[in-house]
Amino acid sequence: MILEACSRFATVRSIRDVEILQNRSNSRSEFPQRPRERLALTEEFINKVRGMLPPQPWKPGLHRKMSAKLGCDTATFFAAVERLIEDGVLYRQKDGVLYNEEGNVVAFDPERVHPETLKLR
Repeated sequence: MILEACSRFATVRSIRDVEILQNRSNSRSEFPQRPRERLALTEEFINKVRGMLPPQPWKPGLHRKMSAKLGCDTATFFAAVERLIEDGVLYRQKDGVLYNEEGNVVAFDPERVHPETLKLR
């Protein structure tokens, strides 16, 4: 159904090579990937996450690397991080900027964020 809609859209907009979507779809179905295991959110797991995390602020994509190392899905990893934020162990982070519980900026990644505007570079 989605591929059919993409094909119709490609025809209307004169987009070439739309058949690559079909090829990609077929190649994925031939080699299904095993979904990462959803682990229980135990204190042991949360502490394991805490011990493996590098200092904040984190670079984009860290959640995928950490989930792979921990052998869990990203939802489980994010749940553990959220718990560590709620417990005051970690800061909330958005686009390379760290915020305390009151919403004040406490740090930022100078490689990603402009120091005066705190906007992504």
